[in-house]
Amino acid sequence: MLDNAADESQVKYLIAGDKTGFIITSRRALALGEVTSVQLDVLSLEKSLQLLRSIVGAKGTDDELRTVAELCGYLPLASRWPATSCG
Repeated sequence: MLDNAADESQVKYLIAGDKTGFIITSRRALALGEVTSVQLDVLSLEKSLQLLRSIVGAKGTDDELRTVAELCGYLPLASRWPATSCG
């Protein structure tokens, strides 16, 4: 797992050589030759609200959770971060 690669130069020599499997995450599309690339979109508002509700339970109104989802850009990791760090 190579997480949050800034660009191709960070990972291209690590993945060269034998047929070894890697998962590389990045905030931008990477051009790495014959590597299979899968781009994921952000969550929908509905999915963001479901994720946040699963984290906070009955706390927070729907409007408050909608605001959090918007501020987190509908990104699942950003939506989970405050909950896991704030207890």
